Amino acid sequence: MNIFPLGKRLYKLRLERKISQKDLCDGLCSIPSLSRIESGYQVPSRKLLESLYQRCGYKAPVNDVPATDVELQRDNLETEISLCFLKNGNNDIDTLLDEYKNCSEKMNKFEEQNYILFSLINKAKKLGYTFEQKKSLLDAFLLTHPNFQIEDLYSKKIFLTATEITIINNIAIADIKLSKQKEAIAIFEFLKNYIENNIIDEEEKAKIYPAIILNLASLYDDIGNYKKAVKLMKESIKICANYGKFLLAPCITNYGFFIARNGNIDTGISILKDGLLFFEYLGDTETVKQGKQAVKTYFDIDI
Repeated sequence: MNIFPLGKRLYKLRLERKISQKDLCDGLCSIPSLSRIESGYQVPSRKLLESLYQRCGYKAPVNDVPATDVELQRDNLETEISLCFLKNGNNDIDTLLDEYKNCSEKMNKFEEQNYILFSLINKAKKLGYTFEQKKSLLDAFLLTHPNFQIEDLYSKKIFLTATEITIINNIAIADIKLSKQKEAIAIFEFLKNYIENNIIDEEEKAKIYPAIILNLASLYDDIGNYKKAVKLMKESIKICANYGKFLLAPCITNYGFFIARNGNIDTGISILKDGLLFFEYLGDTETVKQGKQAVKTYFDIDI
């Protein structure tokens, strides 16, 4: 008897995307398990269903899947931790991470992957990235893509969950901190192309896409390609208007800065001031202070 109708929907989505069973379930579950899920004879865990749907580019209807109290608790904590990162609430994150870890003695691989990712981001925000932390990010990615090598990003067709995209994004951020600009640019360009050329759930796109463009533009500015940086920041502002509105302030500020660095100082500084006004409105006085100092350092202008 067919007991899981959502599996049929997954089957149709996979065929629409022209993804093989092997590519879809690689590192997530076995091909026989996927066949049973798609046929409606096996009920997957929430995390597994979510990951399978995300690799197809869609949000899974996980509320229709049974879950244990621990799974629900960790789902809620993941949301809380993500919100804390947006608000830079590091003290709260420490507490939430402990609670996440202590929900039960064991984590499934999806929960372990999220825990490692959250812990490393939290540590990096305080102390910066190290080579060991970058390796740990790669180890976290290997939990659901066990045969992966970083070169696969540029040579093979790969399908990613939202968490996997976030991990790759943070590997690129680690490369920036470790002065590996060339490697970081290559990864951000891959992510930009992946998101632009694949179906991605709009909510997930809003979380990551503007940040990728912002980081990529900053890297091009660092290596002196100011025209590329300006072009990307112009795109980023449009993207933020539709998706990641919380990044609108840094996008406008950086856009102005890059225009000024590209030679149009008056226009650039004017736009940059508008961006700093956003930060001031948001109560981020430290960024306002840093922005004014950057203008003084690069252009010898007090604003």
